[in-house]
Amino acid sequence: MNRIMITGGSGFLGGHLLRALAERGWPVAVLGRRAIPGIRHFAIEGGVPAMTAALAEWKPDVVVHLASLFLAQHRPEDVDRLVEANVALGARLLEAMRQTGTRRLVSAGTMWQHHHDAPYAPVNLYAATKQAFEDLCRHYVQAHDMAAWHLHLTDTVGADDPRPKLFRLLDEARRSGTTLDMSPGEQRLDLLDARDAAAGFLHAAASAVADGPGERLYALRHREQWTLREVVECYRRHAGGPTVAFGARPYRPREIMVPPTFPPTLPGWSPQVSVETAIRTVALAHASAAAR
Repeated sequence: MNRIMITGGSGFLGGHLLRALAERGWPVAVLGRRAIPGIRHFAIEGGVPAMTAALAEWKPDVVVHLASLFLAQHRPEDVDRLVEANVALGARLLEAMRQTGTRRLVSAGTMWQHHHDAPYAPVNLYAATKQAFEDLCRHYVQAHDMAAWHLHLTDTVGADDPRPKLFRLLDEARRSGTTLDMSPGEQRLDLLDARDAAAGFLHAAASAVADGPGERLYALRHREQWTLREVVECYRRHAGGPTVAFGARPYRPREIMVPPTFPPTLPGWSPQVSVETAIRTVALAHASAAAR
């Protein structure tokens, strides 16, 4: 049975991946800042020596690197944090893998690396730092016979998502009775239930173990695409609000209006949860929590 080590295990997607691993019985450890009850934990502080010691002790067959910092738009004071979280941390992990002979990696990228469907055109600095990590991986793949599978994600959703993104903002506006100002809402979204995303990472991890060295680039995407207006109206229908003012805000700079078709979807994987079911699940959970 494959042994796996995860960074970002305390995050939204990481939590779903840990649950999926527990259901399948994969031995798993977390490399991170915060311990998770019931999961073997190794501290990420201490740089390459600490990571090397953790990998040498756990001996994972594959590392899944989810830890990152997401910022849709950055300020000058955010630059160091973005580079540290999305580039430097990953570089230390790659070197620790080299030191211990850990050869297989699965990492999370973003579809925001593909503005106008280009193989590489970053929407923002966050996307650029995600690409920078993948460029570092290429050295380790070519020089040290490693396998690196990069999975580029669209928007992941779930009822337990604590991130200040679309559905959390809708819930906060509904609870407070305020109007949520939004863009015109014609951009098409590619929403993926976090359980489907976790299944994708599991599939990629198993494939990386079975496959040889080299670099693979795939996307985890849904077959359905809904406009932002359609997503919000579905949420409002099931949650009972909030009031939304479409067009009160402009589109973001370099807004993606149509989800990229590059890279190809991960072979052997497909989403099982419809977009409507994912939205309804979140909306009903929010409405239920507010009623308690």
